[in-house]
Amino acid sequence: FRSDVAADRVGVYGISWGGRTAMYAAALDKRLAACVVSGHFMESTVKMVKPSPFYTAYIEVDYNYPFFSRQATEFADADICSLICPRALHIEQGREDRVSYWKIAEREFEIVQGWYERLGVRERATFEIFEGGHFVAGREAFTFLERWLRP
Repeated sequence: FRSDVAADRVGVYGISWGGRTAMYAAALDKRLAACVVSGHFMESTVKMVKPSPFYTAYIEVDYNYPFFSRQATEFADADICSLICPRALHIEQGREDRVSYWKIAEREFEIVQGWYERLGVRERATFEIFEGGHFVAGREAFTFLERWLRP
């Protein structure tokens, strides 16, 4: 243990596949008090199998690591985030990102926001669209983490 770290105020922040990993980690580990997903929040079924001019679908690539058995028919990213709720969650998405299309991410986040609203904790789930591509923006995310992780 470290004396300068509060065990009940640990967060996770990831970009790209690290963003997906952060989301799954926060869903599975309730010790994580806050989560930031950057550049990898979407409607999973669409991302896997539906080509688009706005993003690259997994079915169009030569590698298969993004495919999980039955994921496309069982759950989407909003469903994973339901397991994070009511803990703090921030999604940041670049408008020019080819991994995740911001309009799909925005629609998926509306589902997530609904759960937080029903629990009366709307302020714990935020969504940011920034001008740019597939990178960590960090504009709102670090302020978000500071809000939810500082004593």
